[in-house]
Amino acid sequence: MGRPSKYNDSLIGKKYGNLTILGFSHIDKYGNAHITCKCICGKLIEPNFYILKRKNQISCGCINKRRTIHGYSGTKLYDIWKQMKYRCENPKNKRYKYYGSRGITVCNEWDDFLIFRFQMRKKYLIAKKKYKGKKITIERIGNNKGYYYHNCTFIPHELQAKNKRNVIPIKAVNRKTGKEVYAKTQRELAKKINTAQPIISHVINGKCRSRKWIIRPLLKNPQ
Repeated sequence: MGRPSKYNDSLIGKKYGNLTILGFSHIDKYGNAHITCKCICGKLIEPNFYILKRKNQISCGCINKRRTIHGYSGTKLYDIWKQMKYRCENPKNKRYKYYGSRGITVCNEWDDFLIFRFQMRKKYLIAKKKYKGKKITIERIGNNKGYYYHNCTFIPHELQAKNKRNVIPIKAVNRKTGKEVYAKTQRELAKKINTAQPIISHVINGKCRSRKWIIRPLLKNPQ
């Protein structure tokens, strides 16, 4: 029996959780395709391809063992790490379209929570002390770059949400003169056209209308 059509060699190198496909292995007695995968821990296994595709297997088994061993599964830092991984690697996550779908990835080192904790715990504790009483979340410094040590910090969740709303490239056109004004953020545009940033936000969200300016968000940053 040949290889089932659902598997093809273009999948080599594709990652499912902590497993990377190396190639086709064999067909079992039930007609199921098995493939050779390398786990993040270095172990080689030959899982059922159908089970792997359904994301019912994400490691050789070491993940569950490590979670039991490290004892941090109930901590806030572990939850931050888990959510970061989900939105970058799980297409079913409602935020995947803003992260994994547009190429935002988590560095290979951080597939291991203990390495993530070792590298980021100090930054987390500093932020927790600085923003005492506020919910802390991880933030990328470069918005178009992935998650890795030098591109990540921790800030209050409310500040992150505000930054994401305001960092939108914008174009404003004067209704009378036709003059065009470009800006990379709402705050920058507010200064250029001498108005308040909340007004710009309200115009974009359809809550009010500017008599002087036509204001529209852009699909990409102005050059």
